[in-house]
Amino acid sequence: MKIVSHQSLSNKFSAILKESQAVQLEYKSAVKDKLARQAKIYDNSLSNEQLEEIVNDPEVFIVEFLEIYLWLNRVWTN
Repeated sequence: MKIVSHQSLSNKFSAILKESQAVQLEYKSAVKDKLARQAKIYDNSLSNEQLEEIVNDPEVFIVEFLEIYLWLNRVWTN
């Protein structure tokens, strides 16, 4: 009886874990799509390769954006 119960719980846990992983992948994909759209709004001339790089390493995009923002802020305040 205990073995059947254990197996049943293990199967349920496995199914829930698989569902959780699917939701995580779906969320990650949605975040990448959103980041690509935002990057395209920021710079419409970005190529697909550049968008892919930004999506896979958003830090590059963020650093570039902040550098431009800070430069513009200095220009406007002077």
